Amino acid sequence: MPQPLAEALRILSQPVVHVREIRGLGHRAPDDLIMQYAAEHGYTVVTRDLDQMGREWLKPTLITLKAAYVFARSSRQKDVELRAWQFSKLVIKA
Repeated sequence: MPQPLAEALRILSQPVVHVREIRGLGHRAPDDLIMQYAAEHGYTVVTRDLDQMGREWLKPTLITLKAAYVFARSSRQKDVELRAWQFSKLVIKA
């Protein structure tokens, strides 16, 4: 998710940690490590990386870890992305 979304959710008193803020992970961390960290700390992962949905290991890993993932598509048009504030607004409304 965009880092401004994390900041917006914090303003709304939501416990949020952006992956870039986590020591040892960062924005290039493998998906399975992010998923494990989130499950261990009771976080829900919000991502726009829809490619993850097609990976064979995703569903069994989510079930095993009891992790929560939200996949957010910001536009129905291919190669069209909303600006961070627009995406943040959608997530906050949801």
